[in-house]
Formats: sequence, C-alpha cells, structure tokens
Amino acid sequence: MRLLVTYGKRGKCIPDLTVPFWAESVVSDYNLHKQHSPDKDYELPVCTETMVLSLRVLASKGIIPYNELVFVFEGEEITVSEGGRIKKWPKGFCDIQLDMIDELLSWNNSSK
Repeated sequence: MRLLVTYGKRGKCIPDLTVPFWAESVVSDYNLHKQHSPDKDYELPVCTETMVLSLRVLASKGIIPYNELVFVFEGEEITVSEGGRIKKWPKGFCDIQLDMIDELLSWNNSSK
C-alpha cells in the first residue's frame, strides 16, 4: 500500500493558504483507505509544488510513512528518504519556483 501522488497539469489544485488543512485531510483519507483497501494504492493527483512539499514535510515528521509516499512525474516513480528528501529529482518536477528564483537572482546580479 502506497500513497501514490501524481504531479502534473491535470492534478487537483489547492490554494497555498489552505494546503496545510488539505494535507491533514489527505492523511485522514489515506489512513481510512489503508483500513478498507489495504492491498490497493491510494492515488492522489496534484498540480502544485506546495502540495508536494506539504506531503514531504508530513513524511519527514513521520505522520505519513516515508516508505509509503511515492510521487509520480511523467510516468517515473520518485521516492523520498526518511527526512522527506527526494532521492532522485527529475528535471521538470516541482522546479518552477526555483527556476523563477534563479532568474530573479541572476537578473538582480546583472543589474547592479
């Protein structure tokens, strides 16, 4: 049994300010699913980096077992470590904000 989180354009979008509450409900839903369908993965489509990050934080706290949390991006499964860290980070996976920050930092450095 795994919490299988697919990151992509067709996933569910939650506003950043409500993500902590959403993540708590995911934990509850996942635990219920484990009780009633222990042999079937719980599939969750998402489309924001904040949603992915919130689940990684819960894994780092042990609220979601890290070895049950699996992200899927473009057909590739992505696992996390006990600390919620991504073991192998594919290009294009949750890197939009980082790319924008890099661009801002680069622009600021060149405009001084």
